[in-house]
Amino acid sequence: MQSIYIEVNTINCKSNKLIFINPVPDPNNPDHYLPSLPIKIIDSAINAGEIIVIRANGFDITFENTNNIYLTNRTSFSLSNGEIASFIKIDIGNNNETYQLLSFTKTTP
Repeated sequence: MQSIYIEVNTINCKSNKLIFINPVPDPNNPDHYLPSLPIKIIDSAINAGEIIVIRANGFDITFENTNNIYLTNRTSFSLSNGEIASFIKIDIGNNNETYQLLSFTKTTP
């Protein structure tokens, strides 16, 4: 398991398959967090066919159907704090990789 931040609309998962995305602390006010940026790129070193599980940890996150994220008939997809989504890596050749939304667990009030 790896805890990471969203950096310039990108999450860098490296070779980790379980990712907790944490809010970025506000450098001017340590009791607050910076607004969340939408995730437009997933970067990882996992192989095609492998799955990454991503958890919103402490705040809400949004994925956009851009660059290398495919959300199957959605333009965006959000996870609330504590919710989880799974993405499968698909290699489409020429160093092009896509992460397709596979499943998600949403909380119910």
